[in-house]
Amino acid sequence: MGGRVVRVVLDSNVWILYLKGEEDASKLVVTFKNNVDICVHGLITEEVWRNIVDSKKKSRFIRILLSSNVKIYTWKFPKDMVGKYRKFGLSDGAPVIAAFVETVRANVLVTEDCDFNVIKNKSSIPFRIMTIIECLEALK
Repeated sequence: MGGRVVRVVLDSNVWILYLKGEEDASKLVVTFKNNVDICVHGLITEEVWRNIVDSKKKSRFIRILLSSNVKIYTWKFPKDMVGKYRKFGLSDGAPVIAAFVETVRANVLVTEDCDFNVIKNKSSIPFRIMTIIECLEALK
């Protein structure tokens, strides 16, 4: 990642893996917890909330969302920005997440969603897309 990442967005799948105790996701969140700003949109929190039923895991999610380095956003996205990512081939919620990452000027989107591979190596994308493992490797 070439130096310290200042802002990251963790896709809902990363949060869910973290809350389920997946080792690599847990390492990543713990590493990021004190070192970077984690940007989260309400849409991501809603997706995580729908997929986690255990009340202890929901409490854990709330606690981390209240961390000083977690920035929560709820505003709507510019349609033209979402459209830009649809034109690249993203579908469903992916164009909205990509638009969010660009809008908050995050350095990295961490996701396990292979749908983002269509834009992963495009030079016109102002952020990097990495899996959990890629991100952990870059942090070594």
